[in-house]
Amino acid sequence: MKSYSKLYIVIPLLALSFLWITSCESDDLCDQKVNTPQLVIRFRDMSTQKEKKVSNLIVYGEGKNTLLINASTDSIALPLKVAEPKTSYVMVSNANYNNTTGEITGGDMTTITFTYQVQEEFVSRACGFKATYNTVSATIENPDDTWIQSINVTKTEVENEKNAHIQLYH
Repeated sequence: MKSYSKLYIVIPLLALSFLWITSCESDDLCDQKVNTPQLVIRFRDMSTQKEKKVSNLIVYGEGKNTLLINASTDSIALPLKVAEPKTSYVMVSNANYNNTTGEITGGDMTTITFTYQVQEEFVSRACGFKATYNTVSATIENPDDTWIQSINVTKTEVENEKNAHIQLYH
C-alpha cells in the first residue's frame, strides 16, 4: 500500500512538471524593425533647396571621442539619448580625420542640440522597450559662426526612420 501512495504523489508531480516545462514559450526573437528609431537629418542647399552633400562630414557626440559619421553625404541618422531630454552633436564639414592619431584638422565646426520628450512603450519580453521622441526641436550653438545657415524641423515626432525629421540648410 505504501508504494501505491508514493505513486499517487510522484505521478501528479511529474505531470505538473511536464505541463510546466512544455507551457514555456519558445525563445522570443526580437524583430529588428521595432528598435528605437534614430533622428534622420537631410542636408539641403540654401539657395536651391535641393538635397546637397556635405563634403568630408564628421559627426560625434559632444564630449565623446567616437566618430559616428566620417563621409561625404546628404543624409545621416543619429541616435538620441533615452535617459535625457536632449542630445548634442558636433558636426564638422570639410574636415580631415587622421585615423592614426584620431585628430580632426580643418573644417567648420558646429554644435547642434536636439531637445525632445521621450516616450517608452513595451514591445515584448524579447525586445523590451522601444523609445519614441516627441516635440523634437533643434538649436545651433553659436548660430552666427556656423556653416549651417538654417534648420527646419519637418517632423516633431521621431517614430520611425522612413522620412527625414530635420533638414539642415548649408
